[in-house]
Amino acid sequence: MNMRLLISVGFENGRALYHCGSFVTRYNGIKRFYVSSLNVRRFSSSILENVKVNDKNDVQMMSKPNISRSKKNKEEKDPESVVLDLAETKPEASQEQNLEQLGSYDMQSGKMETEGNLRSLPVDVPDSQKKSGTRHTTSQESYAVRNRIEDAGQIRIVDTIQKAREIVSLLTSDPLCSVSVAWDIETRKDDPGRKARIICLSAYCGEGWGRIWIDTLDDAAHDGVLFEFKKYFEDPSYSKILRKYSYDRAALLNHGIQVKGLTPDTLQMARNLDRSFESYSLESLEEHFLKDARESQRSMEERCAMLILTKPGSESKVMELPQSHELQRDHETLAEWIDYSTLNARLSYLLYHELRERLEREELKEKKSTLGQSFRMLGAVKVPVEAFPRDEFAVRNQGVYQSTSPESYSIRKRIEDAGQIRIVDTAEKAREVVAMLTSEPLCNMAVAWDTETMGCNPSEVTAYGNARVICLSAYCGDALGRIWIDTLDDAARDGVLFEFKDYFENPDYFKIWHNYSYDRAALWNHGIDVQGLAADTIHMARLWDTSLDSYSLESLGKYLVRNARASKIDMKNRFARKTLTKSGTESKIAAVPETHELQRDHETLEEWIEYSTLDAELTYLLHQELKSRLQREKLIGNVRMEPPNWAQPTGKLPMKSLYDLYITMMRPFGEDLTSMERIGFGLDPCALRDMQILAEKDLEALQNRVYTWLIDVTRDPNMKYFNFSSAQQMQQLLFAPLKAKDDIPGLDEVKEIRVPVIVEGKKVMQPVRIKGFGLPTIQKTAKGMPSASASIIRNLIGNPNREVNPTFGVAVKKIGQDGCRALDCLLECTAIGSLLKTFIIPLQHLSDEMNRVHASININTETGRLSSRRPNLQNQPALEKDRYGIRKAFRPQSSENTLIVADYGQLELRILAHISGCKSMIDAFEKGGDFHSRTAMSMYDHVRSAVENEEVLLEKPSVGDYDLERKKHIPLLKDVFGAERRRAKTLNFSIAYGKTAKGLAEDWDTTISEAKDTLTKWYKDRPEVQQWQNEMKKMSRNAGYVVTIVGRRRHMRHSLDADVRLRNASDRSSINAPIQGSAADVVMMAMVGINANEELKELGWRMVLQVHDEIILEGPRSSKERASEIVLWIMENPLPEPLLVDLKVDLKVADSWFDGK
Repeated sequence: MNMRLLISVGFENGRALYHCGSFVTRYNGIKRFYVSSLNVRRFSSSILENVKVNDKNDVQMMSKPNISRSKKNKEEKDPESVVLDLAETKPEASQEQNLEQLGSYDMQSGKMETEGNLRSLPVDVPDSQKKSGTRHTTSQESYAVRNRIEDAGQIRIVDTIQKAREIVSLLTSDPLCSVSVAWDIETRKDDPGRKARIICLSAYCGEGWGRIWIDTLDDAAHDGVLFEFKKYFEDPSYSKILRKYSYDRAALLNHGIQVKGLTPDTLQMARNLDRSFESYSLESLEEHFLKDARESQRSMEERCAMLILTKPGSESKVMELPQSHELQRDHETLAEWIDYSTLNARLSYLLYHELRERLEREELKEKKSTLGQSFRMLGAVKVPVEAFPRDEFAVRNQGVYQSTSPESYSIRKRIEDAGQIRIVDTAEKAREVVAMLTSEPLCNMAVAWDTETMGCNPSEVTAYGNARVICLSAYCGDALGRIWIDTLDDAARDGVLFEFKDYFENPDYFKIWHNYSYDRAALWNHGIDVQGLAADTIHMARLWDTSLDSYSLESLGKYLVRNARASKIDMKNRFARKTLTKSGTESKIAAVPETHELQRDHETLEEWIEYSTLDAELTYLLHQELKSRLQREKLIGNVRMEPPNWAQPTGKLPMKSLYDLYITMMRPFGEDLTSMERIGFGLDPCALRDMQILAEKDLEALQNRVYTWLIDVTRDPNMKYFNFSSAQQMQQLLFAPLKAKDDIPGLDEVKEIRVPVIVEGKKVMQPVRIKGFGLPTIQKTAKGMPSASASIIRNLIGNPNREVNPTFGVAVKKIGQDGCRALDCLLECTAIGSLLKTFIIPLQHLSDEMNRVHASININTETGRLSSRRPNLQNQPALEKDRYGIRKAFRPQSSENTLIVADYGQLELRILAHISGCKSMIDAFEKGGDFHSRTAMSMYDHVRSAVENEEVLLEKPSVGDYDLERKKHIPLLKDVFGAERRRAKTLNFSIAYGKTAKGLAEDWDTTISEAKDTLTKWYKDRPEVQQWQNEMKKMSRNAGYVVTIVGRRRHMRHSLDADVRLRNASDRSSINAPIQGSAADVVMMAMVGINANEELKELGWRMVLQVHDEIILEGPRSSKERASEIVLWIMENPLPEPLLVDLKVDLKVADSWFDGK
């Protein structure tokens, strides 16, 4: 007799779980013995080590005893056994079909064999479960329990697709489609994020509909029950109540469901009402708010904790709560589990409505309905998602209101009585100040404003959806004085901030800000769309001088404002406190309290008000000083900058000063940037998750290939612990042996290192002997050791895995072709790891509830080019390196929308042709075609000869060419003379960047003499370029700056430096800055023109991103042709007068950023 055991084993937190199984005894025929449910939950080691077969009718299941920490029990290592009898039965047809054989364990050979094909899991099962290969079937006893529950009429059970569709139909029809439904989600793992797997859901929306329990485990999971609810959850028109908003949303996202249409979660609403609770669990909230509830919830520990079995028939004193999926699979606990989970949904529903009623009784409803997004966190208003797409996310992640202390009110009164600062902390006082601001003379004056926020660290996250305003300050000279406006706690409840909404949104009242982007975002989170920008002092300061080390308010104040009272002291020097150790004594570490703590603490309140109001005063004084300085600076540019018709009425005189340039170009551009940041770029997180799965799979395969080769070539199995990320280990592996030289240590041929490894749950140091391959050193690090960077490894191995014409480097002599291919796989691992770490994984966590990314976009480069943070969308991988198409994830969220991706072609070279007046370059651009091929033809006589003899063509012949048929068979220059064209292309851009012969020699791996000869040939046909470069160097030394075509300046601090290296670097920058800066001018003016175009606005098109020379818009698919025409015309004509060369724009309409490239 050959006995086999068919098993189904899953693993949870490193522990094997035995859920159900069937036994097969093989004679001449086959008999099957089925076990519907083996109620043995945990084993400390593999299930295979704990199974013995006595005969065909019984199984011995071994389990470890519950061993205490006493010395006596530690010595008891022999496990006790529990014998389970099996009944020989014939399975029903349905049971036969549901029992899936994952594998068989041969009792005699002790080997595991696979039988049959594992049925693929449905789309809604997380990736971790797909990989595990576990498959469980719902037992007949469980189905019987469910039928009994449903027959009782209290709870509706949904465990098939048909039942799921019935419920969805019910939820999406009248009257349920217009009411809020409470949902509760139970997951298999308690880790929020990627690991949480949903095993059941519960729903409740009133007594008339009862409780609904939806199974998404085992048979229901394989049947795709959860997937039937996908469209319902993703439709924002159906309102859903979730108690654990962040966790539940993450769990649903793991199953490919992006839940929308959420009401404020009950947890946050309860915290808003009362901060003093010790616990905000459902049981605690029920006790506080639902004392009259018909049913009370008991904790899972109270309901389902079980005594651990130690020996047959005996129980230990230890109580343990089984895993949630175990409770659901065990028919003995199933009824209790269903009651527990559905009662959670019912109590969430009752709790939500009770909290809303309490808020209304506190007379907050009127305030919140008016404030809209500002008080959405109080949970009383249903605001259309389209109005403020970020607000729902913003309010869920902020602090809660408290009561302002009597001591704080006393301090405020004392400050106001002193007459220096006006305190506004009630709605009545706010209305008085608004009346002043909107009346003569203040209504005609620019007022400086500053906000203080909580909940946002700008260096880590964007302000949109995170920053919450806790106070504002205003200053407008003696006409207004300093004003401090409280928007926290009592003032928030009184609606103080809302009283300023109309003022802030009126473009006729001018406001001055320092870092307008952040302040506008913070106020947007409260439903206020700030208009009427008078100035952003950061942008003014950058226009005045691009060479400053810092543009913070503190630094600019010290440098520009000569006012002792307005000198700013940073928060660290003002508010830092010594932290306390565990013993209660002061430590040496000083930390600054949170902003809301400083405002709530009456001991720091006075200093805090002084600090925040001083920011507004300093911003006002800084604006006055910068305005005066910019007005004194004459505008010098290559293009006559008259204000375009969208900036000022026609008939105005040309701009004369830098301040005119700021008002005409920089100010509207600054406002456009904040609008673009607020709109954000659509992102598909599911596409990124798919990319991550594929990338991790590729990474694992490549790593296995590398380690297999390494273990095989070294004959050392411990090389599996080798760390390819360690520079020291890679140096030893590739370059040892290496002799020591001077103070630089050498490398022994063999080096033994010890690597920490986890073995049987314990950390041990594993020895690894690394024997070097002795590859030649190509480049050294700063410490004199051989470099093992990716570029060096590429140089050593060549391109061995290239499909066409693979090449091998010098390393092939030492490690062979297989070694070169393995190291090539290592480089691919590095590239994939970089894509995962830098792009694919971070982007999944940076989108909001509407799946839009709000990158922080700033003008903080010396050339005027934009930078992007959180995430850096300016730094997406090059197309040739983007093996997973990351840009495909950037797409409109609505199928009715599409993208316009418009990119300037060879913009910097066209700018160089214009500002230098180079006839050769202008002619080449007028003729069109491949500019770099034309450059190669002018530089190399043999290339010119081939073109003249029609041996090669500069570009493909056009359709109307009379000699089209003959020219079709003539190759292109770039295909025949690829090396010459690449060198010409490098040279074209190197000239623009101010590179010298030495730099070109390094790029081309040639001699300086040859590089000089090539430069001479290039300049021979383009003498105007060399003349212009000399003029720029002279201007840099004489004036201390160079200018762009519109007159922006780049200051050169080291143009006359005694240090030759700094002076040469300054000369290169003086050539590069006007080109890059002028390219930025062109893009900047195009963006201002696009955003000001009224027809584009009416059509519904909005800019969502600008990257280098590329502008991306999103809008309705129905108007894409007309929008494309408008965008193309504006981008080709961005300046008041045309350049000497045409600006070419490559414009595409696409459904993703990737498709638009």
